[in-house]
Amino acid sequence: MLYRYHELTPFLDKTDTEIAELLPSPSEELKLRDLLVDLTDIQSVTLKLQEDSITIAEVRRLFDALILRFYSMCKYLSERAEIVDNPQFEAAIVKSFTVPYEDLKLAEKVHLGRFRTQQEASHSNADVETGHKSFAESVLLSPEPVPASKTMMKLHWVPPTSNIVERLFSKAKNIRTPLRNRILPVNFEENLYLAVNKNYWDVETLLLVVNSD
Repeated sequence: MLYRYHELTPFLDKTDTEIAELLPSPSEELKLRDLLVDLTDIQSVTLKLQEDSITIAEVRRLFDALILRFYSMCKYLSERAEIVDNPQFEAAIVKSFTVPYEDLKLAEKVHLGRFRTQQEASHSNADVETGHKSFAESVLLSPEPVPASKTMMKLHWVPPTSNIVERLFSKAKNIRTPLRNRILPVNFEENLYLAVNKNYWDVETLLLVVNSD
């Protein structure tokens, strides 16, 4: 709403008495502009959280940056917020992105002990495009070093948010509509499985399956 108002303001006739009565005062205008900047920065973090490639360490950096900018968010976004089920476990995972397993504290090693392996995983942070950068992109512009470890796998695959589950629920809602509320569980499961894995099949794959019968 604020963005649309900001885009329309130059085209409003402020000499029109009917329009002028609805327009904010100069002081309110300044407050709205500052609020638009803050909301734009918060939205950039919200959009960044929806990316599949974002790691739990990057999410922690984004949240810490928001807390520095808006301290009132500390209650909800701090590493020890009430919503965090296991703060020590999450903190240990975040720390593993910058500290080798061998240098972790004993308590942190206990939390990450089940991830010890000889497996090596590769990960590269995507380069941020040149040009105007959002608040979230500026926070993640300088990627933290990822030390190599031969005793523990890299934990980039740990999901930092529940967006994957939320998307699954959205797909399920689109499949089981009020007009299909009597769909059999086995058919619902098959449809949902195909919807989630739609990148692995196409019309040609479907024709091969049908013709194979």
